[in-house]
Amino acid sequence: MKAPFASVLAGLALVAAAPQYPGDGDELQRWIPTPEDYHPFRCRWEPREEYCGTRNFCRQHQGEQEHWMEHAGFQECIDAHEKRPWLPGPPIESRDTIQRCFNFLRADESMCGSSTWCAFADAPNKGRHEYVDSDECLWAHELPSLEAGQQNI
Repeated sequence: MKAPFASVLAGLALVAAAPQYPGDGDELQRWIPTPEDYHPFRCRWEPREEYCGTRNFCRQHQGEQEHWMEHAGFQECIDAHEKRPWLPGPPIESRDTIQRCFNFLRADESMCGSSTWCAFADAPNKGRHEYVDSDECLWAHELPSLEAGQQNI
């Protein structure tokens, strides 16, 4: 009688040891910015989020490859990822405010607000920005609702 019990325990151990993939269940996945060494060819033929970044990875969920992808489409893939909170920006009252925001060629989102910070991703002298462009930055944020009537977004 010990053999069936042992096989049940062995089966449970295998289930526990099975790889857990991000997105299993209701847990949101972490947003991964486009890496500095991003290459479209590698992302197309080896679509892994760490190679592509979340936005480019989710774009792979459009088109002929959908049958083997983990999400039904681009929007479902985007929605499965945790978004950064939208930070309202302070009113730009003086040159001082702008200088505090863009200290050492690296914009500080908490000082600038998300809108200005994301726009800074398109600047030619952006220094080190987390996102490759403003479009990716905006996709990674929970955009404010129009009903909220937020000022200085």
